[in-house]
Amino acid sequence: MNDKEKADLAFLSMEPPKNYETWKNIGISYEAAGGDHDTFLSWCSHDPEKYDEAVTRKLFEHVDEGGRITAGTLIWHAANAG
Repeated sequence: MNDKEKADLAFLSMEPPKNYETWKNIGISYEAAGGDHDTFLSWCSHDPEKYDEAVTRKLFEHVDEGGRITAGTLIWHAANAG
């Protein structure tokens, strides 16, 4: 299993959270783990009233590659989500 497949497995095991900050951190960490915008957008569509394509696109375009939110953050969120 490659890194992208591992990221997808962890990411898709969760439901979009209601808390914006948590959602943002999951999105950033998913992108940092090699995730793609289309999968992220599809995942967000489970809660269309809360998240829209423009917001998700902006989030993905402004990820800081050297930031403190990393692929490890995605694994942490997935483990805590059960």
